[in-house]
Amino acid sequence: MDQKEFAAYQESLKDYWDLKSSMDTYFDKGKIEGKIEGKIEMAIKMLLSHEPLEKILMYTELSLEKIEEIKKEHSLF
Repeated sequence: MDQKEFAAYQESLKDYWDLKSSMDTYFDKGKIEGKIEGKIEMAIKMLLSHEPLEKILMYTELSLEKIEEIKKEHSLF
């Protein structure tokens, strides 16, 4: 392999790793958003079941501000 071929190989390898990094970031973001949606759904169910706020905060790991936002958005209490 001469220098020109090696440089082309290195460039294609760089392109591959850049694309892989972008795809990994995209899928990781989707996983995080899915986890947050699951926590929100759990909080709604717990609110509808009249669970104590402390228990909701502990099990969902959402902030108090987020729980209050959920209450307003869904007209809960």
